[in-house]
Parts: sequence; C-alpha cells; structure tokens
Amino acid sequence: MGKRISALVALLLIAALVAACGGGGGSQQQSSNSSSSSSSSSSARRIEVVGTEFAYNPSTITVKQGETVEIVFKNEGTVPHDLLIDEFSVKTAAIAAGTSTTVRFTPNRAGQFKIYCAEPGHEAAGMVATLVVE
Repeated sequence: MGKRISALVALLLIAALVAACGGGGGSQQQSSNSSSSSSSSSSARRIEVVGTEFAYNPSTITVKQGETVEIVFKNEGTVPHDLLIDEFSVKTAAIAAGTSTTVRFTPNRAGQFKIYCAEPGHEAAGMVATLVVE
C-alpha cells in the first residue's frame, strides 16, 4: 500500500512539473529589437517585409490612409539591416541576420513614401522600397 501512495505522489509531482514548464505546448519565440503589440494585432493589417543584401521584398507596399499597419521585418541577409519610413516616424533598430522585429503605425496622409535601410551604404546600394498610401 505504501508503494502505491509513493507512486501516486511521484506521478502527481511529475504532472505538476510538466504543467509548470508548459508541457512543451508549442510556444514560439521570435527575436525582436523593437516594441511589438501583443494585443489587438487583429485590428492591424500585418505585412511581412524581408530584407536581404540589398533589397526589400516586397519592393512596394500599398495601404490605406488611416489603416493601422503592422510590419514584420525579417532580416534574411547576412549583415544587419533596419527599416525606416521618415514621414511616419517608423524606425526599427538594426537587426542581425536571421532575426525579425515588428513595427506598428497608422499613415495619416496619402502619397508615396520611401522605405530605406539607414545602415551605412545600404540605401545607396539599392536597399529602398516604396510605401503607397491611398
């Protein structure tokens, strides 16, 4: 009888440890160097932008004026890159190869705006794109 109680206590302790550790329930971690919104991202239009040497993909992004935009910027290059849109005060930190960051903003005027990498020489090498706000 004592062995059964010991086995039951051991089983309960194991279950408690698994629950406390999350049980490997598929949580994913994403590297980020800028603040990102963890709530209400469903109300934002999420756009993935990939940076490489020396380009952004897509090279043109079209959004609507007043629409909240969330850009997930992924650096698939081999050197650090960032993403800036001066007119809307959008600026990510320079992120290392293989990492990503998220920036959120709401464009308040229509037009075409330059997206660029501010790392030395990258803009001149062609790391630019266009944000079209309709």
